[in-house]
Parts: sequence; C-alpha cells; structure tokens
Amino acid sequence: MDSTQRVIHELFNTTSLVNKDGGSWKSSLKNSGAKIVALYFSAHWCPPCRQFTPILKSVYEAYKNSNMNSKLSIVFVSGDRSQSEMTAYMKEAHGNWPGVSPGSSLQQSLNTTFQIRGIPALVVIDINGEILSREGRQDVMALKSQAFKNWEGMFTDIDTSVVDTLLDNPKDVMTGAAEILIKLLCNVIREPNNIKYRSIRLGNPKIESKLLVANGAFEILFTVGFEEGTDSLILPMSASIPMITAFKSAIEKLVETGSKNTIASASTSESFVAANLNRQINAPSFSSNSNTLLALQG
Repeated sequence: MDSTQRVIHELFNTTSLVNKDGGSWKSSLKNSGAKIVALYFSAHWCPPCRQFTPILKSVYEAYKNSNMNSKLSIVFVSGDRSQSEMTAYMKEAHGNWPGVSPGSSLQQSLNTTFQIRGIPALVVIDINGEILSREGRQDVMALKSQAFKNWEGMFTDIDTSVVDTLLDNPKDVMTGAAEILIKLLCNVIREPNNIKYRSIRLGNPKIESKLLVANGAFEILFTVGFEEGTDSLILPMSASIPMITAFKSAIEKLVETGSKNTIASASTSESFVAANLNRQINAPSFSSNSNTLLALQG
C-alpha cells in the first residue's frame, strides 16, 4: 500500500470527522456506505472559496436529491485558522457533509498527499485508492451535477467474495495459502513495475505445496488479473493495483477473522470444560442407608 492509498484508507475509516455543529460525524465514511469522496480543500478566509462553496452545495444537493442511492460524499478539508472558524464556515455555507479539522494530522496528510497548492480545490477519490479527478472544481463549474454522475460512472465496486472460498480448506491449508497470496500481492503493490514479481513459477516448491492444494487460491490470482503462461502465471502491466490491494486486504481480514473465531471457539470450549468440572466438584451429595453417594454431573 503506497502513501496515497494509506491516507485514503485512513480517511474512509477514521471516526474523527466533524459535522456542522462541531461534534463527531455520525459514522466513518466506510460504514456510511460512501465509496467515492470529493475532497473539498477550502477556508472561510479565502474569497474564491466563499464564491464556490454555495455553488458546490447547490449542485451537490440537486444531484443527491435525484440520485438517492448515490455512494458519493463531499468531505471538507478545512484550511481555516481554528476549529471555531471551521464550524462557523460550515454552518454558514456548507452542505450536509463532514469535515476534517484544521491542523489535524489527517488534514496535513491530505494536503501533502494531493499536493494542494491553492484553494478552493476539489480532488475526487474512491475507496479503492483511485484518483478520479484532480480538477473537480473545474468539472463542477463546467458540467454541474453531470460531474458527479461522471465520477460515479468511473468507479468500479470491487467484488472480493471469491476470497471466502479459502474457508473451504482445513485451517492449516487456508493459513498457508493466505500467507503466500498476501506475500505475492504485497510484492506487486510495493514494486508494481518489477517484472519478477509479476511472474509466479508453478514449479516453485512453495507454490506447489501451499497453493496447488488450496481451494480458491488460483481463482483469487486469476480474478486479480494473473493469466496462464507455459509454466507460470503472468500478471499483465494493465492489471489494477487498487484491485490487487483490495484483495490483499480481504485475505488479511479473512485470516484475522479466522484467528479470532478460533480463539473464541477455544475459549468457549475451555469455559465449558471448566463449568463442567466446577459442577462436578460442587455437586450435591445424597445419603442412602449410611452410604454416601456422590452425584456427579458430566
């Protein structure tokens, strides 16, 4: 995951966004269902910003009213001098969207990552880590609500459900395959132009012992873009890095969830044994003709 994808991941998952009242936004962007975000870099002290903000609000509200299932949100990245100035600006002119507080680490990361040199600026990104437009302000001024429709049309919702087929394997097989898959995908993400990471030799002992035996492993590689060669799998240069990143994250989440379930299952089993033992130790005793019979429950 490169620096741009890291800051986009942080943006979609943070719970530090604020609303017009200065309080916490209702949810993270990811949990609210947003898949596309137009980052609005602006500040109240900036005259061109005060001219553009009402236009952006009007166009956005018109688009949302006619597209109720839209997955696009605006996020105000404040360049104001204080939190109180930001809140006053949002109440005065902004639409119903969250903001990133001035001076916060996220605000600084977003400005640095997207190389913001002047405001107002509107940069459109998606949850996969793609930059859909760096000229959002110009797009809105020229196309009005059609700009939002165009950005939504550019978004591809990546389906990673094939990763769940790894669950059809025994625990050790699933874990071994997941570790190899994560390593292969990480190599490509880290060095996307390195040819050696785009070729998987099928005769490699680890590939044979960990991937060939695992249900779903090769289906995952084919889904992210690998193609069959003579004795290897080849990943074309046209393959989508955001897609590969999404699959890597899905596999990591599967392994993490599987580990938690295993721990929970073991804990439940241990609790059951302990409770059983406790019942046996503390079971009531009964007398019959001076002979004491212990009633053991188990």
